[in-house]
Amino acid sequence: MKKLQITGFLLVFAVVTGCGQSANPESLAKKIGSLYRESMVKLAEIVKGQPDAEKVEVKIKKLKEEMIQKFVKVGKLREKLSKEDKKKTNWKLWSVNSKLRKEDTEFDASWKLMNKSQQLYREDGNYKLSRLISSFNIIQQYAQFELLRRQVSKDAKRLGVDK
Repeated sequence: MKKLQITGFLLVFAVVTGCGQSANPESLAKKIGSLYRESMVKLAEIVKGQPDAEKVEVKIKKLKEEMIQKFVKVGKLREKLSKEDKKKTNWKLWSVNSKLRKEDTEFDASWKLMNKSQQLYREDGNYKLSRLISSFNIIQQYAQFELLRRQVSKDAKRLGVDK
C-alpha cells in the first residue's frame, strides 16, 4: 500500500511540475500550435456578435492570462532545448501554423473573427480593447522566451523568464 501511495505521489508530482514531458522540437511545436488554436477559438467565443466592450474586456484579459500561463509552461520546456533544437521547433511551428489556417476551418473562422472584432472595436473608438484582441495574434511569443524578452520585456520579467 505504501509503495502504491509513493508511486501515485510521484506521478502527480511529474504531471504538476512538467517532469517527464517530451521536449523535442516536433512535440513542442504541436503543443504551441494547439495552444494557439485553443486561444483563438476561446477568444472567438467571447467576441462573437461583438458584445459590449466592458463586458468582454474582463473575460478577454482573463483568457489571455490563462493562455499565457499555458504558453510559459511549454516555453520552459523549450528553453531546455539546444539552440539548434529551438530553431527546429520554430520551423516546425511555422509549418503547424500554416496548416491551421489552411486545414482547420474552426481555427480559420476564429482567426477571421478575431481580426474583424478588433477592427470593429477600433472603429467604435475602443482602441484599448482592439489592441488586447489583436495581441492574441502574437500570443505564441509567450512560449518563445527570446521573442518575449525583446518584444514584451515587462511581461518576461513578471513571468520570471527575463534571463
